[in-house]
Amino acid sequence: MLLKINPDHMIKYEIKKPDFLPSKFDAGPSLGDENITETYVFSYTSNYRVVWNMRQVAKEYKAGSVEMYGTITPIDDGNIVDCKLFNHQNF
Repeated sequence: MLLKINPDHMIKYEIKKPDFLPSKFDAGPSLGDENITETYVFSYTSNYRVVWNMRQVAKEYKAGSVEMYGTITPIDDGNIVDCKLFNHQNF
């Protein structure tokens, strides 16, 4: 399954070619807790956060889809270090 940005969003936000940072999951470090369920995967490109709902990704994958578009959100100050999604703090 390819996780992508919607082509309409690429035009809207003038993203020519995404340059993704490594993806992260929303639950953060589990410290050995097997009960944590990852709900979202997210990455950043330029001044944007891109989020994919893992339940929707799994559903689409089971249905035979080969790609899934994420939700893109501009990061106003461009500081991705402070824009964490762990436990949905800033989502």
